[in-house]
Amino acid sequence: MKKPRLLLTLAFLPVWVVVFSQSSQVVVQAPKPWVEAVAFDPAATPPAGQERSAYYLLLDEQENFQTQESFGHYAYKILTSEGLQEMSDLSFSFDPAYEQLILHTLRIHRNGQVIDRMPKTFQTIQREQSMDRYIYDGALTTVVNLSDVRVGDVIEYSLTRKGCNPVHCNNIDRRISLNYNVGVAKCFQRIALPAFRKVEIKNNNTGQKPVITEADGTRTYTWIAENTPPVVPDDNVPGWYNPYQVVQLSGFADWTAVGRWASRLFTVSESDKKALYKAAQEQFPGGTDEEYTQKVIRFVQDEVRYLGFETGLNTHQPYPPMTVFTRRFGDCKDKSLLLVTLLAARGIEAHPVLVNTELRGHVREQLLPSAYAFDHCVVEIQLGGKRFYIDPTRSGQGGRLKGQYFPAFGEGLVLNEQGGAFTLFGTADEASIAEIHTYTLPAVGGEATLEITTIYRGAEADFARSQFSGNSLEEIQKNYLKFYGNQYPSIERVGSVNYTDNREENFLTVKEQYRIAEFWKTAADDADLFHCEFSAQSLEQYLNVGKFAQRTAPYALNYPTHYSHTMNIQLPEEWNIANDRVEIDHPEYNFFHATKYAENTLTLTTYYTTLQPDIAATDYERFIKDHQQMAENMSYTLTYNKHVFSTAARTWPELLVALLALGGGIVLVIWLYYRYDPKPAYSTEYAEQISGWLVLLSIGLIISPFTLLNDMWEQRELMSGQLPMSLFAIGRPGLAIFLIVMQVYSIVQVLFLILVIVLFFQRRSSTPRIASIFYGVTCLVVIVNTVVAHALAEDGAAETDNSGELIRAIIAAAVWIPYLNISDHVKRTFVFTRRKYDFETPTDTTELSMPDEPTSDEVVVRAEDPDATQA
Repeated sequence: MKKPRLLLTLAFLPVWVVVFSQSSQVVVQAPKPWVEAVAFDPAATPPAGQERSAYYLLLDEQENFQTQESFGHYAYKILTSEGLQEMSDLSFSFDPAYEQLILHTLRIHRNGQVIDRMPKTFQTIQREQSMDRYIYDGALTTVVNLSDVRVGDVIEYSLTRKGCNPVHCNNIDRRISLNYNVGVAKCFQRIALPAFRKVEIKNNNTGQKPVITEADGTRTYTWIAENTPPVVPDDNVPGWYNPYQVVQLSGFADWTAVGRWASRLFTVSESDKKALYKAAQEQFPGGTDEEYTQKVIRFVQDEVRYLGFETGLNTHQPYPPMTVFTRRFGDCKDKSLLLVTLLAARGIEAHPVLVNTELRGHVREQLLPSAYAFDHCVVEIQLGGKRFYIDPTRSGQGGRLKGQYFPAFGEGLVLNEQGGAFTLFGTADEASIAEIHTYTLPAVGGEATLEITTIYRGAEADFARSQFSGNSLEEIQKNYLKFYGNQYPSIERVGSVNYTDNREENFLTVKEQYRIAEFWKTAADDADLFHCEFSAQSLEQYLNVGKFAQRTAPYALNYPTHYSHTMNIQLPEEWNIANDRVEIDHPEYNFFHATKYAENTLTLTTYYTTLQPDIAATDYERFIKDHQQMAENMSYTLTYNKHVFSTAARTWPELLVALLALGGGIVLVIWLYYRYDPKPAYSTEYAEQISGWLVLLSIGLIISPFTLLNDMWEQRELMSGQLPMSLFAIGRPGLAIFLIVMQVYSIVQVLFLILVIVLFFQRRSSTPRIASIFYGVTCLVVIVNTVVAHALAEDGAAETDNSGELIRAIIAAAVWIPYLNISDHVKRTFVFTRRKYDFETPTDTTELSMPDEPTSDEVVVRAEDPDATQA
């Protein structure tokens, strides 16, 4: 659904611009009597937290359906120098084919004075902003550059656009916005309609009803919204999701009525039919109906280029098919009607189908019957008792009629003689990529060869075909080499990239060969320690997602995705590799990864599939965790250590270290429990229970032993005596000593945590300091452990990602250490001691409160039109 936004300045985009002089379509007049005057407060300021470069004081929009006039009255205050830059130039667009632009007022309010800034002449330009999409609409833009604008000024202007697109003049079909992506002090929306016209009203995200008045055969609907805060939507939302408050008005009785209106626009004259039928017989002779259909589809897709001149009637009405056939270009509706007419020449039934590429399967759910509900046109073909759907704008498409890819549009309105009826398209056809990487490693420490075979099917084959037809082979080879060079800097291409295109079956195969000279890496201080890395680089774009899980909107997925990635690694000798597999299966996506070793060959297989176009906000946290787990399986490291012990067992030094750590830890814990007994800030007479934030701390302490023991179990190999002994043997005493220290720390940490828990629930006065020491030391150790973890991974001792643990440790230390040492509630709770102390009566009972969360920054928006595109 299109989102309501405000636009005021010219878009800084490469557009086609033609400058005109003073235009007869731009005049300066007073507003018509039907316009209701709406006042605003020039002294109003934005509420706290809504400050930005400018603040809208008034957004006043009124329409008179019978006179075909749309009035707009706007006022905003410049708050910063950025607002001065962005909001001092005004632009007003209109279609000269049927509209006239009438300016009423242009003023600056400054220090209680009102300064008239209406220019005597105007500069009008033609800016084709959709030129990069091969769409020309012929709209003009009148530009006013205000001079001497200052911070604190209020800019006020009003205008009327008179006229309507002939294709819509009799349609009551409006969308009214009540909030925007910027805050608005006052929003006034009014529309005057003939009293005899029946209108349906639908509210989206609002329960506000209009004020309805009736006089002189006119029924007026009015909505007023004041001090509306800005809408700050989540990122990457599906096109159907609308977080804004929108009111829809429709004069269409149902979708069939919309179909009848649209069907009249898709009629073909008899002369055009005869001429086109004759041309079709000459250009596409003979063959079966299916062969003929395939020929005309390829003709319309490949030989009639996509280009649209969408002015006036032709915003919705296609050009005559014979015209499109002759000039060999047209937009989606032009190409669709041409295809339908060419098929009718052979007696094959076909119909245009209107679709919405954003709402997809949510059109009827989100919208009232509307002529603006659709933004694309495709074709339904009935042949051999079956229905096929074709997008005539997809050039270079492969596959036969039964296998051509059709996007997941969800539903569409089929236009026929009776009007129109919705049809469901079902799930998207298959679009898949399969990569097979074969590594050959002749010897440890030597070079490697890499052969890659990639098979594209369905829409992926269409896209790959477009890439090869639109770029030179040299460009493609360079891009491929650069992509793999990010992982293997010494990679070299062997021969040329080869591809074969089976367009009939719609699959395209690409083959590549490379040599990697410096494939094996060695440790900086030991030439006998080798490692090499493998990763599924192509899958990273699908699996790398942000870690911030808080959102209220659904999250759009890359749908449909069917990706398989296989790495066959031929090793020079036997390796000790355990088979493994990871499966993640949910209704929206699934993932499979397998590690398999047999006969000196390691095979890493990965499948990733998206099954739905989006995921609910409530499942987004699970989505993030799953994709982080998937990403962890995308890389694999092989290590080779000539000195490693294959059967190193636990030795008496390891046992001695463990016993010493255990004994020392027990002595320390007992001493702290019995001897460390500081005087509390308050006596037990004023003791408070564990409550408030301390409840959260208690939950964390209760859970901590289980998570700690689980971490120790998962890192049992790293914490065993085998690795330190191996490191000593190969001359790496630094890492060996570090691991021994970590083993000692792990034992003492468990004992110390037990002490903290006991003291906490006994509410001993020593709890805040001992708990602070626990959190501080834990944070410090995790930081040190993170620094050396990479070195351990390179040696094959561990493959660890400590980022999550590090973040948790830092947050815990940053939150609980200050709280335990500052909070008055903590001081009143932990007051019990083993010895007795004398106290004075306290005079201060103020309790520390936790700070509120900060508000997020606002997004700077240039504004004028509520329906303009958000940056």
